[in-house]
Amino acid sequence: MSTSVNTNVGAYNALQNLGGINSRLNVVQNQIATGLKVSSAIDDSSSFAIAQGIRGSIKAYSAVSQALATGRGIATVALAGANAISDRRSTSSSATPPTTAPICCPPARPRSISWPMSTARP
Repeated sequence: MSTSVNTNVGAYNALQNLGGINSRLNVVQNQIATGLKVSSAIDDSSSFAIAQGIRGSIKAYSAVSQALATGRGIATVALAGANAISDRRSTSSSATPPTTAPICCPPARPRSISWPMSTARP
């Protein structure tokens, strides 16, 4: 005697339960694969819209935070450079006398241009 699913109530209920379990398993696998509870508008449209807004805000805050970190780094480098220049100026002005012309050589005098006597200039 053969029994089919249509006449076997227990098999029909088991098949329905198996279908429900498989659909829930697919949902959970999608959530694990994407890392999101609501990964598309098909899952839950209102929650998806809210989640998209939050994701956009998070990305905006992340961009602002990165820009502020870059600005902080630039300011730190500029401050370190200014401190190094200030330190070098203070140590160089106190350690060495002001620069003067060398003592060993007399200052160069400009040469005078002499015109030949035969050339008459008006």
